[in-house]
Amino acid sequence: MASRHFRTATAVRAAAIAAGVLGLLGAGAAAVAQAPAAPKPQPKPSVYADYHPNLSDMMTMLIQPRHTKLGLGIRARNWVYAGYEIGELRGAFGRIVASMPTYEGAKTAELMVMVDAPIAKVQAAIRAKDARAADTAYGELTDTCNMCHGTQGRTYIDIRVPTTPMYSDQDFNPMR
Repeated sequence: MASRHFRTATAVRAAAIAAGVLGLLGAGAAAVAQAPAAPKPQPKPSVYADYHPNLSDMMTMLIQPRHTKLGLGIRARNWVYAGYEIGELRGAFGRIVASMPTYEGAKTAELMVMVDAPIAKVQAAIRAKDARAADTAYGELTDTCNMCHGTQGRTYIDIRVPTTPMYSDQDFNPMR
């Protein structure tokens, strides 16, 4: 009988241990299920969020390259490309007005309106594929840029009609 009692006691102890282990596992699973979810990793803040370009930055980044490329497209008589660039130039002025409503106490839109008529003349000459009118209108647009610089006391910023391409990696000639 001792062996039967031993076997029964052993079986009872084994069942108790198994129940305890299962209970601990269950409690652990319940604790994990009830624990707050780990916080989602937050995206790293952009270094650009703190970058606030001034008007000079925007002119150098947005306007001057478009002005130059427009002039090179006109010089190459690439009317499709010049049409694209005059649209991009107009859009760049609009983005400046939208992102910087005032500049040194003046409404930026009032400053930028100076280029509306010259841009329209360049655009009309490009649409007409009129080389002489495009050259003249582009020169007037360039003069308007310098006139605006003068109204801001920055006559030392002298924009010119480009004579050499600064974009050696781009062919401005029309595609054949």
